[in-house]
Amino acid sequence: MKSCTTSICKIPEIFCLLMAALFLHFMSFGNSSVAAESEVPFVKCVYKWNGKSYSNKCEDQEKEARLNDTLVVEVDHLDNLMSDALCMEIKDGNFGPVRTNCKPREIVLFMDGREMKLSPESKDLKSHKLFFKLKINPETRPMWIELLGAPPFKDFETEMLKRKTVVSVGLSGDSPISSAPIEFNLIRVDKFWFTVSGIGLLIILVLMIWLASSSDLVRDSALNPTGSDSNGRPLRKPYSLARCQMAFWFFTVVATFLVVWLTTSAIDVSGTALALIGISATTFLGAAVVDSNADDKVTSKIKELQSEATTLQKDIADIDNKIKTAAAGVDTSPLISAKASKTTRLEEIKAILTPRRSQSFIHDILTDPSNSYSLHRFQMFVWSIVLWMIFLYSVWKDFAMPEFGGTLLGLMGISGATYLGFKIPEAEMLSKPVIK
Repeated sequence: MKSCTTSICKIPEIFCLLMAALFLHFMSFGNSSVAAESEVPFVKCVYKWNGKSYSNKCEDQEKEARLNDTLVVEVDHLDNLMSDALCMEIKDGNFGPVRTNCKPREIVLFMDGREMKLSPESKDLKSHKLFFKLKINPETRPMWIELLGAPPFKDFETEMLKRKTVVSVGLSGDSPISSAPIEFNLIRVDKFWFTVSGIGLLIILVLMIWLASSSDLVRDSALNPTGSDSNGRPLRKPYSLARCQMAFWFFTVVATFLVVWLTTSAIDVSGTALALIGISATTFLGAAVVDSNADDKVTSKIKELQSEATTLQKDIADIDNKIKTAAAGVDTSPLISAKASKTTRLEEIKAILTPRRSQSFIHDILTDPSNSYSLHRFQMFVWSIVLWMIFLYSVWKDFAMPEFGGTLLGLMGISGATYLGFKIPEAEMLSKPVIK
């Protein structure tokens, strides 16, 4: 059989060679595409930096952190992300020429898709790790408030003390890099210190309540009543609205200060907190001054009433003797009428001289020395409750003591001034009997 040596006979061979070349080309193209895709940066691991070593496996690292801790984010192909951030090409593992039409940007941390405006404190390109300090400042505070603020109360352990957060990285002003979501526990409050602070606050609260009920810590500066109630307990002086308000704001500021400190490590007290403590302290001081200035007049009036009471008792005794020694048939009705009048006045003076006693907390702080409910006291009480609710809500939502405007603080000041204004006639209120 003759072999074919013409060019026509070689067509199948050439065709096979072309097909083989095309196959190799496409295989090469496919491999390069896979290689390009595999070099896309993605987050591989996130954990808290222990300050010593990160040579352990990712799954062995601590997967929760709080403010002021350092977060380690391991990014595969970190050099490619750095290349995009620096706008530089990479050749043989080294950064080469600068790209044109490219603006350099910072690599930043993302949490739940939010750009936290935190750049890495340091980078380790060999181990593909970025180190982020979880710090709060005026620029990052809005993002931290969104993440940490308004904690739910339904699940104390897993939702209130902690918050599950998806962590990633990316370029500033852009979206986080595409990768599988990596969840991380962001600690709102350390459980141990929360427990310690809670126990401390509870002790302070119980101590304040015990002192308020068993001593004169938040009671009026009047004379102590004598005797005991129907249950055999000694009678106590009524509660003072000004002193209660001062103790109320003192405990509120202490409690919220601890909450803010436990969450953000901030040790600042807002101007509003200082103003509220100042207004309550000024109101109490003003009330004490009014009471002190009225003491001389009250003492003088008491002496007059005591002298009058002694005279009335003597007159009543004389009238009784006259009635007993009156001859038969003598009309004693004028004597009986005079005795009734003097007895009524004597009982009235005794009521005035009897120190006012505590009846109940709400009754005491809302009534004046004549046991009448007062609008200015009610106004001061209501505004204190309203501002207290706003204050607590702001701390719960923003983890910071609020800054009230001048209008709100002015209303609080006006309420205090109104209370002091009406306190002056209250301090000298000795013309009306006090209800026992």
